[in-house]
Amino acid sequence: MALAADYTRVEQRTKASAIIGASIGVSFALALVLGPILAAWGGLPRVFEATAVMGGLGLMVVLVGLPATPQLTDGGRAHIADRKRLGEALWGQGLGILYASIFCLHLLLMAAFTAIPAVMTEQVGLPPEQHAWLYLATLCGALPGVAMLVRRRQALDDSRPLLALSVLLTVLGLVTALWASSLLVLGVGLMLFFVGFTALETILPALVSIVAPTSLRGTAMGIFSSAQFLGVFTGGALGGNALHVGGAVGLVAVLSMLTGIWLAGLWRYGRAPMAA
Repeated sequence: MALAADYTRVEQRTKASAIIGASIGVSFALALVLGPILAAWGGLPRVFEATAVMGGLGLMVVLVGLPATPQLTDGGRAHIADRKRLGEALWGQGLGILYASIFCLHLLLMAAFTAIPAVMTEQVGLPPEQHAWLYLATLCGALPGVAMLVRRRQALDDSRPLLALSVLLTVLGLVTALWASSLLVLGVGLMLFFVGFTALETILPALVSIVAPTSLRGTAMGIFSSAQFLGVFTGGALGGNALHVGGAVGLVAVLSMLTGIWLAGLWRYGRAPMAA
Protein backbone atom coordinates (compact mmCIF):
# COMPACT_ATOMS: atom_id res chain seq x y z
CA MET A 1 0.00 0.00 0.00
CA ALA A 2 2.87 2.39 0.73
CA LEU A 3 4.36 1.62 -2.69
CA ALA A 4 1.01 2.26 -4.38
CA ALA A 5 0.76 5.59 -2.57
CA ASP A 6 4.16 6.62 -3.96
CA TYR A 7 3.10 5.79 -7.52
CA THR A 8 -0.31 7.52 -7.53
CA ARG A 9 -1.49 11.12 -7.38
CA VAL A 10 -3.36 12.24 -4.26
CA GLU A 11 -6.66 12.56 -6.11
CA GLN A 12 -6.30 9.02 -7.51
CA ARG A 13 -5.33 7.23 -4.30
CA THR A 14 -8.86 6.27 -3.27
CA LYS A 15 -9.40 4.72 -6.71
CA ALA A 16 -6.07 2.91 -6.50
CA SER A 17 -6.93 1.63 -3.03
CA ALA A 18 -10.34 0.52 -4.32
CA ILE A 19 -8.70 -1.51 -7.08
CA ILE A 20 -6.26 -3.05 -4.61
CA GLY A 21 -9.08 -3.76 -2.14
CA ALA A 22 -11.19 -5.42 -4.84
CA SER A 23 -8.18 -7.49 -5.92
CA ILE A 24 -7.62 -8.61 -2.33
CA GLY A 25 -11.29 -9.54 -2.03
CA VAL A 26 -11.25 -11.59 -5.24
CA SER A 27 -8.00 -13.25 -4.17
CA PHE A 28 -9.54 -14.07 -0.79
CA ALA A 29 -12.56 -15.68 -2.45
CA LEU A 30 -10.44 -17.63 -4.93
CA ALA A 31 -8.21 -18.83 -2.09
CA LEU A 32 -11.26 -20.15 -0.23
CA VAL A 33 -12.25 -22.12 -3.32
CA LEU A 34 -8.82 -23.27 -4.55
CA GLY A 35 -7.27 -24.02 -1.15
CA PRO A 36 -9.32 -27.17 -0.48
CA ILE A 37 -8.75 -28.34 -4.07
CA LEU A 38 -4.97 -28.01 -3.74
CA ALA A 39 -5.04 -29.65 -0.32
CA ALA A 40 -7.06 -32.59 -1.68
CA TRP A 41 -4.66 -32.96 -4.60
CA GLY A 42 -1.36 -32.90 -2.75
CA GLY A 43 -1.94 -32.03 0.89
CA LEU A 44 -0.66 -28.98 2.73
CA PRO A 45 2.71 -28.98 0.86
CA ARG A 46 0.86 -28.16 -2.40
CA VAL A 47 -0.80 -25.18 -0.74
CA PHE A 48 2.57 -23.78 0.37
CA GLU A 49 4.13 -24.49 -3.03
CA ALA A 50 1.32 -22.60 -4.78
CA THR A 51 1.78 -19.73 -2.33
CA ALA A 52 5.51 -19.60 -3.09
CA VAL A 53 4.88 -19.57 -6.84
CA MET A 54 2.34 -16.75 -6.57
CA GLY A 55 4.70 -14.77 -4.34
CA GLY A 56 7.49 -15.18 -6.90
CA LEU A 57 5.20 -13.97 -9.68
CA GLY A 58 4.31 -10.94 -7.58
CA LEU A 59 8.01 -10.12 -7.13
CA MET A 60 8.56 -10.34 -10.88
CA VAL A 61 5.69 -7.93 -11.54
CA VAL A 62 7.21 -5.39 -9.12
CA LEU A 63 10.75 -5.78 -10.49
CA VAL A 64 9.82 -5.72 -14.17
CA GLY A 65 6.66 -3.64 -14.34
CA LEU A 66 7.42 -0.64 -12.10
CA PRO A 67 9.73 2.31 -12.83
CA ALA A 68 12.76 2.44 -10.56
CA THR A 69 11.85 5.82 -9.06
CA PRO A 70 8.25 7.07 -8.78
CA GLN A 71 7.61 10.65 -9.80
CA LEU A 72 5.79 11.98 -6.75
CA THR A 73 3.25 14.68 -7.50
CA ASP A 74 2.73 15.97 -3.98
CA GLY A 75 6.21 17.31 -3.44
CA GLY A 76 9.67 15.79 -3.24
CA ARG A 77 10.83 12.25 -2.92
CA ALA A 78 10.01 9.66 -0.31
CA HIS A 79 12.37 9.96 2.68
CA ILE A 80 13.74 7.55 5.22
CA ALA A 81 11.64 7.85 8.35
CA ASP A 82 13.06 9.91 11.21
CA ARG A 83 12.74 8.16 14.57
CA LYS A 84 12.27 11.54 16.22
CA ARG A 85 9.03 11.91 14.28
CA LEU A 86 7.59 8.56 15.36
CA GLY A 87 5.04 10.31 17.57
CA GLU A 88 3.84 12.31 14.58
CA ALA A 89 3.54 9.11 12.54
CA LEU A 90 1.54 7.48 15.34
CA TRP A 91 -0.84 10.30 16.28
CA GLY A 92 -0.35 13.26 13.94
CA GLN A 93 -3.25 14.55 11.81
CA GLY A 94 -5.66 12.02 13.25
CA LEU A 95 -3.71 8.97 12.06
CA GLY A 96 -4.25 7.25 15.41
CA ILE A 97 -7.99 6.79 14.85
CA LEU A 98 -7.30 5.25 11.43
CA TYR A 99 -4.90 2.73 13.00
CA ALA A 100 -7.48 1.99 15.69
CA SER A 101 -10.16 1.52 13.02
CA ILE A 102 -8.24 -1.10 11.05
CA PHE A 103 -7.36 -2.83 14.35
CA CYS A 104 -11.04 -2.98 15.35
CA LEU A 105 -12.13 -4.08 11.88
CA HIS A 106 -9.87 -7.12 11.85
CA LEU A 107 -10.60 -7.86 15.49
CA LEU A 108 -14.31 -8.05 14.60
CA LEU A 109 -13.55 -10.23 11.58
CA MET A 110 -11.53 -12.83 13.48
CA ALA A 111 -13.76 -12.80 16.56
CA ALA A 112 -16.89 -13.46 14.51
CA PHE A 113 -15.29 -16.11 12.32
CA THR A 114 -14.42 -18.20 15.35
CA ALA A 115 -18.14 -19.07 15.32
CA ILE A 116 -19.54 -18.48 11.81
CA PRO A 117 -18.18 -21.72 10.22
CA ALA A 118 -19.85 -23.72 13.01
CA VAL A 119 -23.09 -21.78 12.46
CA MET A 120 -22.97 -22.62 8.76
CA THR A 121 -22.62 -26.33 9.49
CA GLU A 122 -24.71 -26.83 12.64
CA GLN A 123 -27.49 -24.22 12.44
CA VAL A 124 -27.92 -23.94 8.67
CA GLY A 125 -26.85 -27.45 7.67
CA LEU A 126 -24.38 -26.36 4.98
CA PRO A 127 -21.62 -28.97 4.49
CA PRO A 128 -18.07 -27.65 5.06
CA GLU A 129 -17.10 -28.32 1.45
CA GLN A 130 -19.81 -25.85 0.35
CA HIS A 131 -18.71 -22.98 2.61
CA ALA A 132 -16.24 -21.56 0.10
CA TRP A 133 -18.90 -21.24 -2.60
CA LEU A 134 -21.18 -19.30 -0.26
CA TYR A 135 -18.31 -16.94 0.61
CA LEU A 136 -17.60 -16.43 -3.09
CA ALA A 137 -21.25 -15.80 -4.01
CA THR A 138 -21.86 -13.32 -1.19
CA LEU A 139 -18.58 -11.48 -1.86
CA CYS A 140 -19.48 -11.06 -5.54
CA GLY A 141 -22.96 -9.88 -4.56
CA ALA A 142 -21.44 -7.29 -2.23
CA LEU A 143 -19.19 -5.64 -4.83
CA PRO A 144 -21.80 -3.17 -6.21
CA GLY A 145 -22.47 -1.91 -2.68
CA VAL A 146 -18.75 -1.54 -2.05
CA ALA A 147 -18.31 0.47 -5.26
CA MET A 148 -21.17 2.77 -4.29
CA LEU A 149 -19.72 3.48 -0.83
CA VAL A 150 -16.22 4.11 -2.19
CA ARG A 151 -17.49 6.52 -4.86
CA ARG A 152 -19.60 8.32 -2.28
CA ARG A 153 -16.58 8.79 -0.01
CA GLN A 154 -14.82 10.86 -2.69
CA ALA A 155 -17.73 13.32 -2.82
CA LEU A 156 -17.89 13.99 0.94
CA ASP A 157 -16.07 16.65 2.94
CA ASP A 158 -16.54 14.63 6.14
CA SER A 159 -16.47 10.85 5.71
CA ARG A 160 -17.42 9.98 9.28
CA PRO A 161 -21.12 9.29 8.55
CA LEU A 162 -20.20 7.01 5.65
CA LEU A 163 -17.55 5.18 7.67
CA ALA A 164 -19.98 4.82 10.57
CA LEU A 165 -22.49 3.31 8.13
CA SER A 166 -19.84 0.88 6.88
CA VAL A 167 -19.01 -0.13 10.46
CA LEU A 168 -22.70 -0.72 11.22
CA LEU A 169 -23.14 -2.79 8.04
CA THR A 170 -20.13 -4.90 9.01
CA VAL A 171 -21.39 -5.58 12.53
CA LEU A 172 -25.02 -6.04 11.48
CA GLY A 173 -23.90 -8.58 8.90
CA LEU A 174 -21.79 -10.49 11.42
CA VAL A 175 -24.55 -10.56 14.05
CA THR A 176 -27.12 -11.64 11.43
CA ALA A 177 -24.82 -14.44 10.29
CA LEU A 178 -24.19 -15.56 13.88
CA TRP A 179 -27.93 -15.83 14.58
CA ALA A 180 -28.87 -17.28 11.17
CA SER A 181 -31.17 -20.28 11.10
CA SER A 182 -31.57 -20.50 7.33
CA LEU A 183 -29.30 -20.28 4.30
CA LEU A 184 -31.07 -17.13 3.08
CA VAL A 185 -30.54 -15.24 6.34
CA LEU A 186 -26.92 -16.41 6.48
CA GLY A 187 -26.34 -15.23 2.91
CA VAL A 188 -27.85 -11.80 3.63
CA GLY A 189 -25.71 -11.45 6.75
CA LEU A 190 -22.50 -12.37 4.95
CA MET A 191 -23.31 -10.02 2.07
CA LEU A 192 -23.89 -7.10 4.45
CA PHE A 193 -20.63 -7.97 6.17
CA PHE A 194 -18.65 -8.04 2.93
CA VAL A 195 -20.11 -4.67 1.83
CA GLY A 196 -19.04 -2.93 5.04
CA PHE A 197 -15.77 -4.79 5.51
CA THR A 198 -14.50 -4.36 1.95
CA ALA A 199 -15.49 -0.68 1.86
CA LEU A 200 -13.52 -0.04 5.06
CA GLU A 201 -10.58 -2.08 3.75
CA THR A 202 -10.57 0.21 0.72
CA ILE A 203 -11.18 3.61 2.32
CA LEU A 204 -9.02 3.40 5.47
CA PRO A 205 -5.62 2.84 3.77
CA ALA A 206 -6.46 5.52 1.21
CA LEU A 207 -7.06 8.01 4.03
CA VAL A 208 -3.77 7.06 5.69
CA SER A 209 -1.83 7.57 2.46
CA ILE A 210 -3.52 10.95 1.90
CA VAL A 211 -3.15 12.52 5.36
CA ALA A 212 0.31 11.17 6.28
CA PRO A 213 3.20 13.56 5.49
CA THR A 214 5.19 12.46 2.44
CA SER A 215 8.32 11.77 4.49
CA LEU A 216 6.34 9.60 6.93
CA ARG A 217 4.05 7.81 4.50
CA GLY A 218 5.97 4.53 4.51
CA THR A 219 6.17 4.58 8.32
CA ALA A 220 2.45 5.33 8.58
CA MET A 221 1.51 2.50 6.23
CA GLY A 222 3.78 0.15 8.19
CA ILE A 223 2.07 1.08 11.46
CA PHE A 224 -1.29 0.66 9.73
CA SER A 225 -0.40 -2.87 8.59
CA SER A 226 0.93 -3.74 12.05
CA ALA A 227 -2.34 -2.58 13.64
CA GLN A 228 -4.22 -4.71 11.13
CA PHE A 229 -2.39 -7.91 12.06
CA LEU A 230 -2.53 -7.14 15.78
CA GLY A 231 -6.30 -6.94 15.31
CA VAL A 232 -6.29 -10.39 13.70
CA PHE A 233 -4.39 -11.89 16.65
CA THR A 234 -6.46 -10.10 19.30
CA GLY A 235 -9.74 -10.96 17.58
CA GLY A 236 -8.92 -14.65 17.42
CA ALA A 237 -7.98 -14.77 21.09
CA LEU A 238 -10.85 -12.58 22.30
CA GLY A 239 -13.46 -14.23 20.11
CA GLY A 240 -12.46 -17.73 21.17
CA ASN A 241 -12.61 -16.84 24.85
CA ALA A 242 -15.93 -14.99 24.51
CA LEU A 243 -17.43 -17.95 22.67
CA HIS A 244 -16.12 -20.39 25.28
CA VAL A 245 -17.41 -18.38 28.24
CA GLY A 246 -20.69 -16.96 26.93
CA GLY A 247 -21.49 -18.80 23.72
CA ALA A 248 -22.96 -16.89 20.78
CA VAL A 249 -24.66 -14.43 23.16
CA GLY A 250 -21.34 -13.60 24.81
CA LEU A 251 -19.65 -13.17 21.44
CA VAL A 252 -22.38 -10.82 20.18
CA ALA A 253 -22.13 -8.81 23.42
CA VAL A 254 -18.37 -8.40 22.94
CA LEU A 255 -18.81 -7.38 19.29
CA SER A 256 -21.51 -4.86 20.21
CA MET A 257 -19.44 -3.29 23.00
CA LEU A 258 -16.39 -2.99 20.77
CA THR A 259 -18.48 -1.42 18.01
CA GLY A 260 -19.86 1.20 20.40
CA ILE A 261 -16.35 2.16 21.54
CA TRP A 262 -15.13 2.25 17.94
CA LEU A 263 -17.96 4.49 16.73
CA ALA A 264 -17.54 6.86 19.68
CA GLY A 265 -13.81 7.19 19.00
CA LEU A 266 -14.39 7.61 15.27
CA TRP A 267 -16.84 10.45 15.83
CA ARG A 268 -14.77 12.14 18.55
CA TYR A 269 -11.30 11.97 17.03
CA GLY A 270 -11.87 11.30 13.34
CA ARG A 271 -12.73 14.77 12.03
CA ALA A 272 -9.23 15.62 10.75
CA PRO A 273 -8.50 12.52 8.62
CA MET A 274 -12.10 12.13 7.49
CA ALA A 275 -12.04 15.61 5.99
CA ALA A 276 -9.09 14.68 3.78
